[in-house]
Amino acid sequence: MSYFETLTKEQKDNIFFIVGRMKHKGIVNPLTQSAILSVVSKESSFVPKSESGYSKTSNARIRQIFGTRVSKYDEQSLTKLKSSDEAFFNAVYGLGKFGQTEKEGYLYRGRGLNQVTFKSAYKKLGEQIGVDLLNHPDKLNELPVATDCLIQFFINAFKQAPKDKLALYNVTEINGFINLTDSVGAVYHANSGWGHTKASIDADPTGGKKKADERADGFIEMVKTVV
Repeated sequence: MSYFETLTKEQKDNIFFIVGRMKHKGIVNPLTQSAILSVVSKESSFVPKSESGYSKTSNARIRQIFGTRVSKYDEQSLTKLKSSDEAFFNAVYGLGKFGQTEKEGYLYRGRGLNQVTFKSAYKKLGEQIGVDLLNHPDKLNELPVATDCLIQFFINAFKQAPKDKLALYNVTEINGFINLTDSVGAVYHANSGWGHTKASIDADPTGGKKKADERADGFIEMVKTVV
């Protein structure tokens, strides 16, 4: 069974809502829209939510996902750490930067459609869309708020992207894509952060990009149906 055959009515309704909002907010290229949907599919599968805990995730997988953020923990320590969601997220996200203290990692863990993380991102996106996410972070799990944050996130990311990074994907702005390979690659890179190298994005240690690449064609067909 393909990914698209598993989608519920809620997920499909949310996809059409997201595409409609993207068009309204100025993301009009179907290739860009499809790439964003591909990334969202692997982040939240179109139902805004808080980042799940990792208590049932293997230590090897956690190390693959979080890399140096958990490198100081031996196996026993990491097993103990992941048993508490609050302690775990404070450890991996409470980095004393991105505007938050070491005790705010859990409060500003991933939420929404593309799992927005860190206090500074909550503050900036909330101000841009007119919602107080700093004091009410769970509002990011409301579909209209999550959708507007998703769109604003990518508008910001492409406006702020280094020209040399965009050039790797043969584009200069968010609506300029002419093929799916470049659009998915760039959108995935933007979501991960432009500080990463293209080689590290292509290496795909978490398997997320592979999912996005595989689903992009299907989303092209869906966005075509949204007027």
